[in-house]
Amino acid sequence: VSAAAREILLRAARGAHVPYQVQAHAQRGGDGAVIQAAREGIVTGALGLPVRHLHTPSETADARDLENAIALLLEVLTNKTL
Repeated sequence: VSAAAREILLRAARGAHVPYQVQAHAQRGGDGAVIQAAREGIVTGALGLPVRHLHTPSETADARDLENAIALLLEVLTNKTL
């Protein structure tokens, strides 16, 4: 995650009053890594959701976490001051 993307996500979370946790699980080599390193670089970030039983038929997430993720994404997409 680029420093710029991290700052945008943190400001958006604060602006939308969304609770957040920074890098609870550090995953390296995501899909954005190649994009971030291309040419001059492209600002990339990641938004993770807390889930149980990841990648299984019984994967579960709390509805409040999903609602907060939507609120955060809307803040990022609509707030031109970020």
